[in-house]
Amino acid sequence: INVKMILHSLLSLLLLLGEVYAQFGLPYYDFIHHVTLDADRTEAFRMMWTPEEKYLMVEIQVATLGYVGLGFSPNGGMGGSDIFFGWVDDLGKVKYMDMHAESNSAPIKDPSQDYEMLGGYENGTHTVLRFKRPWITCDDKHDWMLTGDTVKVIWAYSDADPRDESDLQYHGVHRGAKNMLLREPP
Repeated sequence: INVKMILHSLLSLLLLLGEVYAQFGLPYYDFIHHVTLDADRTEAFRMMWTPEEKYLMVEIQVATLGYVGLGFSPNGGMGGSDIFFGWVDDLGKVKYMDMHAESNSAPIKDPSQDYEMLGGYENGTHTVLRFKRPWITCDDKHDWMLTGDTVKVIWAYSDADPRDESDLQYHGVHRGAKNMLLREPP
């Protein structure tokens, strides 16, 4: 048996499986909660989440090939909010930032990036991003401490990706807010 040939074949198979995985989605995860955040509009923004012991696991499925944002707000607006911002670029690479907003204007990238991207993709109609965030981060200046209390979740999306991390186009009417209990049991 030619060990070199077997190893080469295994490596080729692993690379092929990696390409298939990247192109066709994420591994199955049994999310406990599901909500359509814009149910009164087009049902374009769906959020799934599971409260784990140390992390909030989230997947967002949005009917756009542009950027998406999901955040936690003191009042349902952008000012004072803690924001996850992500997109899939033209090469299929997932880009994301932990951000905050000081007012109703473009969010600012946090010095401490406390979200962990678990994967994402575009499928021709939707952007799907999966990430996790600690309930309590070390960034008490820009991140919300998520507790068992009601949280005002804000969301937004755009039809276009940003050209770069500093060029975030306005989302227009594609935005909203919803009161939610993120730590609620199933």
